[in-house]
Amino acid sequence: MIVSVFNMGTQRKALKQVNLTRYLWLIILFLPIICLGQSKSDSTNVYRVNSPVELPVSIGAFVLAKTGFNKLRTVSSLEIHELEEYEYAQVNRLDRSLACLGNCQLDRSQQLSDLALNITLVAPAALLFDRAIRKQWLDFITLYVETEVINTGMYLGSAFSVRRARPLVYDQDLPMNLRAGNDRTNSFYSGHVGNACTATFFMAKVYTDYHKIKGWKRIGLFGLASLPPAYIGYHRLKAGKHFMTDVLIGYLAGGLIGIAVPEMHRNRQKSKSLAKANFWYGQKGAGMSLRVMLK
Repeated sequence: MIVSVFNMGTQRKALKQVNLTRYLWLIILFLPIICLGQSKSDSTNVYRVNSPVELPVSIGAFVLAKTGFNKLRTVSSLEIHELEEYEYAQVNRLDRSLACLGNCQLDRSQQLSDLALNITLVAPAALLFDRAIRKQWLDFITLYVETEVINTGMYLGSAFSVRRARPLVYDQDLPMNLRAGNDRTNSFYSGHVGNACTATFFMAKVYTDYHKIKGWKRIGLFGLASLPPAYIGYHRLKAGKHFMTDVLIGYLAGGLIGIAVPEMHRNRQKSKSLAKANFWYGQKGAGMSLRVMLK
């Protein structure tokens, strides 16, 4: 009876943490977008950005995200005695055939993917060498921080909602202490790839918007933007951190956010575009719908 009560208390505590963190990522996701309603419209600017409002809100959301990541480490932990529940045959055929098990260089690939991600995250700062963008540097920084905040919110939402073991958990050639521990059941989806794709696609989107680049040249720039996330995704696979589907979904989510958030801020007077976000909340839950029309 004592053991049962203890287990119930532990489960309730874990459930409470998950529920609190879900509210957290909803705040991270929604607040920066709500700021669109406060954006100033200036016909001389490419984007409508209200930096005095959006930048503090986005920075505050990043601080909240730190709490989310700390909770995620414990929520996604795995004990050694639980490893017997994870059999490689449970993995779908596509991921099972492409997963890196056995002779993979886990540590080296982890280091390379971390290094590449850090470089990619600061890469958008290179756009400040462009005279047109540098003139509106505060709007640019605000927009980038906000874009990464929304990407972080999307990642936390999925990572808390889906429990999926990382490939290395299934690798019986690894020591037990490497297969178990924190951050072992948050494989879905790849946050590294999502963050990198958000940054590079944001760069391509902003640069082509400022210089009104269309056609094949625009496609070529987005093609270049896809290369760093692909490199990072390759090493996340080699590090045993993610399956192929985790990488692909991170790619898709990050790319969409990197494009959609700047598009939502486009100055309607210049771009003749319309982006509208609708929010709903009720007893059964909350949500958001996004509509983007390009003319």
